[in-house]
Amino acid sequence: MGILLTETTMSIAERKTREKQKRINAILDAAEEVFFGGDGLTASMDEVASLAEVSKGTLYLYFKNKESLYLGIGVRANKVALDYLQIGINRGEKGIDKVLEAVKSYNEFARKYPHYFRLKSFSDEIANRPFREGSDDPQMDLCMESGMACGRALAGAIESGILDGTIRSDIDPMTTTLLIWSQSNGVIKLIESKGMHLKERMGIDPDKLFEAFQKFVHRSIAA
Repeated sequence: MGILLTETTMSIAERKTREKQKRINAILDAAEEVFFGGDGLTASMDEVASLAEVSKGTLYLYFKNKESLYLGIGVRANKVALDYLQIGINRGEKGIDKVLEAVKSYNEFARKYPHYFRLKSFSDEIANRPFREGSDDPQMDLCMESGMACGRALAGAIESGILDGTIRSDIDPMTTTLLIWSQSNGVIKLIESKGMHLKERMGIDPDKLFEAFQKFVHRSIAA
């Protein structure tokens, strides 16, 4: 009888968890449509609640404000970015190859999911504001953790390269990860915002520019 009661209780708890996640996903789906479909800065929580078909009370139960919604979408963006990084890492045989393929895959992520790429920078900025470290918003912790997972994946690839001798042993994996990460974002943003200018005014092929960046990374870290 006790076992049956425990199983019933677990079943109810699991159902509630699934229903909660379903509501959260519906809200985030609506938020993406509202924010990415127009001017996200002027979009309102009312619009998101209406599109998600939930009350404002339910919306605020899971997301405290628009920044919280941005963080929630940022978690999604980080998870997709991590999937692409892992695909690249798995393509490489040696550590140096894993890193270069990860950089290439991250660029593929940015091209296929431009809205996620742009929002990642914004959500990272929100999640890392020093004065918000004491915030009780669970979306902030989730966003920071999902972003750190991307960093750990790339750092792991660098560590494997140090171990197999294809990457310099005098570099710190996490420091190098941060440098590659920030430089990758910078080059991708440059290509995205000034690609036409680079091509027509400077004679630089945007695709060739990213290939040059990959070679730059290779020369910087290769043993």
